[in-house]
Amino acid sequence: MAVGHVTTQHEEAIKAKSFAYYSYLSGFLIIVAAILFVEYLWLPAPYIQTSSHYFIVWVDQLYYSLVLIPACWIVAAVYQLYHAKQQKLFQNIRLLVIITFAFIALICIAVQYYSNYLVWLLLLIVCALVAIELVVLTFSAAKRMKTRRLTQLGVTFAVFSIVAIPVPFNVIYPGFTIDMNSYAKIEGGTASGTIDGVLVFDRPAVLLDYVTARLLPAYEWYKRPASEPPITEQFAEVIEMKQTTDQLAAAIALKYVGEGQGVTPLGVHVVAIEWNSPADGVLRAGDIIVAINDEPIMTISDLFLQMQQIQPEQTIQLTVQRDGEQIETVAIRATAASDEPAKAVIGIAIDTAYEYDVTKHVEYTDYIAHIGGPSHGAMLTLALIDQLTSGGIIQQIKVAGTGTIEQDGSIGMVGGIRQKAYAVSRTNAEVFFVPLAGAEVAKKAAPQLQVVAVQTIDDILQWLAQEAEHRGTTY
Repeated sequence: MAVGHVTTQHEEAIKAKSFAYYSYLSGFLIIVAAILFVEYLWLPAPYIQTSSHYFIVWVDQLYYSLVLIPACWIVAAVYQLYHAKQQKLFQNIRLLVIITFAFIALICIAVQYYSNYLVWLLLLIVCALVAIELVVLTFSAAKRMKTRRLTQLGVTFAVFSIVAIPVPFNVIYPGFTIDMNSYAKIEGGTASGTIDGVLVFDRPAVLLDYVTARLLPAYEWYKRPASEPPITEQFAEVIEMKQTTDQLAAAIALKYVGEGQGVTPLGVHVVAIEWNSPADGVLRAGDIIVAINDEPIMTISDLFLQMQQIQPEQTIQLTVQRDGEQIETVAIRATAASDEPAKAVIGIAIDTAYEYDVTKHVEYTDYIAHIGGPSHGAMLTLALIDQLTSGGIIQQIKVAGTGTIEQDGSIGMVGGIRQKAYAVSRTNAEVFFVPLAGAEVAKKAAPQLQVVAVQTIDDILQWLAQEAEHRGTTY
């Protein structure tokens, strides 16, 4: 009886370890599947998307399947703790840490809290702990099982390395369209037609991207700039850009229909900070510079005039507005520009900060795939004007476009024009509005697409009016 009891316990321990091993492994396999999905999610977009249910909405729903990753690891660790009573203290602590960190990761995924650096650090830690546990479970197995598991782990980690570990390059590739009338709905407004923005993906590359870029011409693989900030800072910057663009577009649209004062300059907005520059660690993305050496700064032009009086290696005093209200004075020692040794720079990307007179509430949809950036500005402005205009301005024309919106109504250049034109060409859009500087690239990327170059929001409105008149007389 004693022998049988011991044997049963031994068999249960083996089963528990085997179950835990495959549960841990499943989490890694889901990570690989999720990365591959993100890599190629644009391919099926036009075949799944309908006029009432854009592909970007499907992506939002599929996002929550990521909770399966930490869920697999929690189940595995709990199962180990429950069935293996005689484990060493160190292993028990390791399992408790896995359970705790994986549970926090699960909650962060569930509530879409993924913009904080600590969340990503936590995920990396729990991944490392799970990898250690997989190795321990492999080497504690019987010889024949050990060989099989070593092969499985080798293949899994090799594939994981190819699809998940960044290399010193970036990749940009097509995304899909986004219905601007679903993205933003203004109080009292009614949409009259289809107005689409378009997304592209620009991110750190992995080895798999090198192969994909060779096979698919829509992919662009390029060397990562040495001055590019860390991914967490980039994440914060593009979110800031999107929020600023939303406010700017709403203010311009409202002024266009005779409501509100539009935009008023307040100072110089710090959009991004070059890594290892004088401003790195002193200024933050989102700061507003209101004075240099006590001289008021209202616009970029004001800042340029003041910086022309600064010499390299000179320390300057910047007065900045931080977190919306707090005013701080910081000292920065300027350095020489790499291309102009006599020019003083501090290493920031800037634009003019404005006060936005938004007199009506605008409700925005926070799509997971639309992380940030300013390139939806022109189409958002157009959509809000359409919603605020009685009878609309679109007249059933299926419109798509890209470009930033500036405070004077001009439309600025954006990146990824080639990829955006290709993405739009796969939809039923009848016209693709692009900034003038990107028109030729867009036409070459999508010859069958009607590409219209524009410089201002008035250019778009004029084209739509002429097209509506033409259709009215023709049909």
